[in-house]
Amino acid sequence: MEEELKDRLGRIKGRIKQESGRLVIYNYLGIRLGYYDGRATYDKLGRIVGYGNLLVLFLKDEFGI
Repeated sequence: MEEELKDRLGRIKGRIKQESGRLVIYNYLGIRLGYYDGRATYDKLGRIVGYGNLLVLFLKDEFGI
């Protein structure tokens, strides 16, 4: 499974891929930003960010939020 995240103009800002039972988010350059394991969301260093799927929060700067 792969999902592209696009802005209003259709430009790809990130991708979410399923890898080894996890959802992993990458920015538009292909840099891994974090992952969701079905229980919690973690940043690229493995630190917990919060509970639930919060992956899109890693792209807030890409969208100018």
